[in-house]
Amino acid sequence: MGKQTLIVPCPESLFYSIFSGHIHYYSKHTSKYKCIFHGDTAYQELAKIFNNPNWGRKFYNQNQQTYIVCKDYDRFVNIIEHNKEEEEIDTLEILTQNNLSVSQLSNKSKKSRVLQREFLVEWKKKQIKKADGNCCCIGQIHFSFFISQAQILKI
Repeated sequence: MGKQTLIVPCPESLFYSIFSGHIHYYSKHTSKYKCIFHGDTAYQELAKIFNNPNWGRKFYNQNQQTYIVCKDYDRFVNIIEHNKEEEEIDTLEILTQNNLSVSQLSNKSKKSRVLQREFLVEWKKKQIKKADGNCCCIGQIHFSFFISQAQILKI
């Protein structure tokens, strides 16, 4: 489905209290914080932070769902679908053969600031200059991520 960005107003102190143990980058010059979640533990870490085990999923009628992609689920599902006719599927072997390392992911084209299997959380200060010359600053959290969708078939 593609990249999505959600922007929410938030004071710096609140952002820091929520994400303090997960900050990967801070710029004193721009007052920007960056947290990157990816891999097998991303969903669990964010579930603890958001206090919701289904934080990255939205369920619809007819067993459809949209979900945030933090690891290579789409590739795994496509391989399983492709190999359905085979009698025995070794899912561990499929995951091992097709697992992308973090270095391989970071070598991809970086048109976007967030890679396809990352959940990026940034806090930025936005300055607004008014016509009368006054400036005001607000803090914003930017959530950047990729989503995909699936339909669960009951057999």
